[in-house]
Amino acid sequence: MHKLNIIFDKFDTKIYSNFIKSALNKEFKFISIYDIPKKKGKEIFLRHDVDLSPSLCLKTAIIESKFKIKSIYYFLINGEYYNVFNEENIKIIKKISKLGHDIGIHYSSKDTKFLKNKILAFENIFDLKIKSICPHDVSMSSFKKNKFINKFIDPYIKFQKYDFEYISDSGMKFRKYNFFDGIKKFSKIQILCHPEIWNSKKRNLFDVIDECKKIEINYINKNFDNFKTHNLSYLKSRISGKIK
Repeated sequence: MHKLNIIFDKFDTKIYSNFIKSALNKEFKFISIYDIPKKKGKEIFLRHDVDLSPSLCLKTAIIESKFKIKSIYYFLINGEYYNVFNEENIKIIKKISKLGHDIGIHYSSKDTKFLKNKILAFENIFDLKIKSICPHDVSMSSFKKNKFINKFIDPYIKFQKYDFEYISDSGMKFRKYNFFDGIKKFSKIQILCHPEIWNSKKRNLFDVIDECKKIEINYINKNFDNFKTHNLSYLKSRISGKIK
């Protein structure tokens, strides 16, 4: 299915670290989703859309923390590719929050019916207040939204109003500019980063997807194996008469 002749751009944590270092050396300030951009000066708004695996986004969060910058991580809540509420992902998301990064919700058209309830559940489990959400498909930002969605900050719309250049690594293929080009050419930039492709050692998008799939499958298999072990122990006790 994915045996296409595609040359993907190169991504790894070393390149990511060098980008942040280069931006800071050029006197860029990394601002948060809640900041009001200034008319003058160099500013970057850095966001992460976690499309496939929270397990593959902790390294970038740690790198950013070491450089004393903050970003925002948007997590999917529709459960299509990963479950934000499983034990391992809860630990990871809490670690990212403790590093000082902001947390937001990444939603799709499938979420709109129960989005309010899902966000409330997320806030209760992670003990934080969600103030920013972003659509999985950027084209949804231009759609007429309901009153509930309009209460939140949409990063794409916000920074578009301030004429921030939008640069994305979607599909492991930069469009006109990569991150390094951006800091040479523009003074105001909104950067969309997909942390899985930077943290994975795979050099092909479809291999990264398969790696993320394997992480989720292994977690599910582990839980089912534990359930089988529990029931085996339970049935042995029933047979032996220890449990009536």
